[in-house]
Amino acid sequence: MPASSLLDHFSALEDPRQVGKVLSPLPEIMLVVLCATLAGAEDFVEIRQWGDMKINVLRRMLPFARGIPSHDTLNDVMNALPGDLFGQAFTAWVEGLREDIPDLVAPDIVAPEIVAPEIVAVVGKTSRRARRGEGPALHMVSGLRRHASGWCWGRRRQM
Repeated sequence: MPASSLLDHFSALEDPRQVGKVLSPLPEIMLVVLCATLAGAEDFVEIRQWGDMKINVLRRMLPFARGIPSHDTLNDVMNALPGDLFGQAFTAWVEGLREDIPDLVAPDIVAPEIVAPEIVAVVGKTSRRARRGEGPALHMVSGLRRHASGWCWGRRRQM
């Protein structure tokens, strides 16, 4: 995934900061936040830590001349961005990923509505402290899928 294709989808977002006070460009902040989040970072402290560990990889895509911004800066900038516009950009990026996936079956063999591959987001979690005595831990798996009539969400819980 080239950084340019990822960041192109977020180019409609304007930097909410005062121009004279910007130390890290918005594309650098977006790149580290998005990549770290996709890699499993759950808060801005973890995003900063991930960025510090992966700075050499990130610098292959953007300069990061001042390094990774502080977790406070990452938090402030992301919270100042318009959420609806960010959501639209993210959805467009994910849809772009779907368009890049080749069809898995020939349309003349199967009905056209099942030809296009679908992206299903799946998240798994184990809650180690939710045991009954010495029994197994609680495992939860959630899935989210977008289709023509809206969103479909499902969850499975197992002990």
